[in-house]
Amino acid sequence: MESLDPVDRRVLELLQHDGRLTGAEVGRRVGLSQPATHAQLAPALELAAQTSGIVSTLRVTGEDCLIFDIRCADASRLEKVVDALARYGSVTTSLGLRSDETKPLEPQPQTTA
Repeated sequence: MESLDPVDRRVLELLQHDGRLTGAEVGRRVGLSQPATHAQLAPALELAAQTSGIVSTLRVTGEDCLIFDIRCADASRLEKVVDALARYGSVTTSLGLRSDETKPLEPQPQTTA
């Protein structure tokens, strides 16, 4: 299993926020030349490109540490995303059957002492 160093993680973060950044721009933001960025971080760049369908990411406690909300057009696309993520650790997939509307928390009544 390959591990991600802080530069890899920063590249993924940048590309997750804007998947259209050029290699030169990513390199400038992380302090590397474009060729060095591409050569050293090709796996991270490939992963970011393959997971461009990520809608949201949650960092969670428990057995899993990250939950990615990924939208894929078909099962073969999902398989490619899972294979790309599996290089960095074990992957568990779940399919969402429906999404309920997020409800705001209601304020707790104030009690007087």
